[in-house]
Amino acid sequence: MSAQPHFSSGAASLILLLALGFALLAGGCSGARPSPLLPDRPETSGSGANFSSTAVLSGSYGPRILVEGEEFSSIKAPEITPGLAMPDGRGGVVWVPGEAGVRPHPGYADARELRLKVRELAEQLAAGIQDSSLRSAVALPVSFVNLDNMGETSGLGRYIAEQIFHEFNQRGFPVREYRIPGGGIATVEGRGEFYLSRALQQAAAVSPAAVVVAGTYYSTPQAIFINARLLRPADGRVLRTASLLLPANDLTRRMTASAGMRLEAGTLRILDYKETIAPSALSPFDRNEDIH
Repeated sequence: MSAQPHFSSGAASLILLLALGFALLAGGCSGARPSPLLPDRPETSGSGANFSSTAVLSGSYGPRILVEGEEFSSIKAPEITPGLAMPDGRGGVVWVPGEAGVRPHPGYADARELRLKVRELAEQLAAGIQDSSLRSAVALPVSFVNLDNMGETSGLGRYIAEQIFHEFNQRGFPVREYRIPGGGIATVEGRGEFYLSRALQQAAAVSPAAVVVAGTYYSTPQAIFINARLLRPADGRVLRTASLLLPANDLTRRMTASAGMRLEAGTLRILDYKETIAPSALSPFDRNEDIH
């Protein structure tokens, strides 16, 4: 009777691990390796590549958000590596990584939203463009003014007028540029060529066939109210009106901040350290005294 080999449980486990290691090593030497979904460099996947055109991105739940007054759940999506997946002609897929996308600044979204809001304002004003009283009219957009002081405007008021030039022109409404000096194009060495100018000493003449696009804005800490009108200067008749509400975000606050702000000249005396802490220079608040 031949002796049967006897293996302890520890030896059996060691043999199993060694066998598994040799199998993995053999697979690596043969060149067959799984193709990741987002490799670091272009490569061709095999027939079992982990690509899917219907894959659903998953992410963690974020805070609930309000969209036009209605509450929705938000999901924080994971970072996605940009790239291009193309057939390799042999039943596989070639993944070509792209450049990492640069997310736009949040202020860029605010700027796009403002532009769309002014477009909405122009839509309201031009809704009656086929009216007989407007068919031969030429529009003259002017800066929107502060409702509390109609002799004052801001970057927002000037921008709205400038954008309405474009919006009306795109809708087939004739628009006339009136900020043209009599001297024509001015060339300034080292600075450029200039044609438009606000350096006019007298008001531009308004044709009887023209209409003025004017408006006001009123700012609060939360919102900015915009009101516009298409009026006929000859008799002051208001032909069309429009209204808009803008959020008071960083962009619109900066654009309206120029209204009424003036820097005045002045001096500030700066003391050295010893003078600053001298008892004569300290106020009762600095000395933590009780004030009655």
